Amino acid sequence: MTGHRGRRPAGRAATRLAARSGLALLAAALLIAAAPVTLAAAAAVYAAWLGGWPPVRLARAAAWCLPMLAAWLAATAVATGSWTRVAGAPYFAWLAMWQHGSAGAYAEAAVLIAPIAIPAGLLLGAAAWSLRIRAMAAGAAGHSPAAAVAFDQRLWRHQARSAVARIAAPGAAPLTLADGEIVTGAVIRAVGLPARDLARLPYQRLRSHQVVIGGTGTGKTTLVPLLTTPLPRLAAPRCRPGTSACVTPCLPSAL
Repeated sequence: MTGHRGRRPAGRAATRLAARSGLALLAAALLIAAAPVTLAAAAAVYAAWLGGWPPVRLARAAAWCLPMLAAWLAATAVATGSWTRVAGAPYFAWLAMWQHGSAGAYAEAAVLIAPIAIPAGLLLGAAAWSLRIRAMAAGAAGHSPAAAVAFDQRLWRHQARSAVARIAAPGAAPLTLADGEIVTGAVIRAVGLPARDLARLPYQRLRSHQVVIGGTGTGKTTLVPLLTTPLPRLAAPRCRPGTSACVTPCLPSAL
């Protein structure tokens, strides 16, 4: 009986190893078969890592590609006059891509598959990047307990560099927006709020006392003029006799 019990765990381990190997081979085959989508997803994840982008930015980029996909499907419908052909357009484009690629016409192959490969790759990259961030935050990835901390530090540096580049161009960060919000700079990271490129502060928030707290060299003195300069222009339309909107906002105090 002891010998049989000893062989059972080994058999189960071999079965699990075989199952995992089979799944890995299947996933590798799918990634190779969908090479354009895989390459687009890898490029999206790499760009998100370098720029410190949130996954939603990749998903938003995929949404911006939908007009290209719609135009491609519409052109297919006009050229073929068959809805069946339109429904199978991704499959036929995939076949044509491999045919042109095997013939050495790589540019033509890329053009044929781009309308479907780019948005699909961006969505796949957004999903992969989201899983990576969640795994590192939960400590379920990395080779050591400090891996998640090191990953977050590197990601923060990438996000800070991306935020600096975002407002470096003249006019990239206006003093105010069309809805009257005051721009205070670029967003490095958003937690529990929608990810936006610019940090905004509504005019109504400036009607209460503001305190700016930060270490030396963090930009407190620079932030105060950003908050006070557009106040006269924003307050003038709101100042009407007999209304409570005509209230002088409190100036920020930098500590």
